Amino acid sequence: LPVMVQNLVGYLFISTDLAFIARYKEEGLSAVSSVTAPYFVLLSFMFAVGQGVTVLVSKAIGGNKKELGSRVAENAIFMMQIFSFIYFFFWLFLGKKIVELMGAKGEVLAIGSDYISILAF
Repeated sequence: LPVMVQNLVGYLFISTDLAFIARYKEEGLSAVSSVTAPYFVLLSFMFAVGQGVTVLVSKAIGGNKKELGSRVAENAIFMMQIFSFIYFFFWLFLGKKIVELMGAKGEVLAIGSDYISILAF
C-alpha cells in the first residue's frame, strides 16, 4: 500500500505539472512530456531498491533477527544517500543532454532542461 501511494503521488505531481504548463505554453507540454520518461526510468530504480530493502528488513524482523534488520536498514540509508547525490548531479549536469537525446530542440529543449533541473532538486 505505501508503494502504491508513493507511485500515485509521483504521477499526480507530474500530472499537475502537465496541466499547469499546458495552459501556459504548448511547447512546455512537449518539454515536460519528453522529460518524464527518462526521469521516471531512473527514479523507478530508486523505488525498486527501496522496496527491496523493505522486504529484507521485514524478513529479518519477522525471523526474529532484529540486529540484522537494523544493519540492513542502516546500510540502505547510507547507500541511498549516495545514490541520491549521484542521481541529483546526473540530472543537474546531464539533464540537457538527455532531453536533447529525446529529440527536443529549440524552446522545447530549453524548457525541458530547466524543468529537469527543478526536478533534480
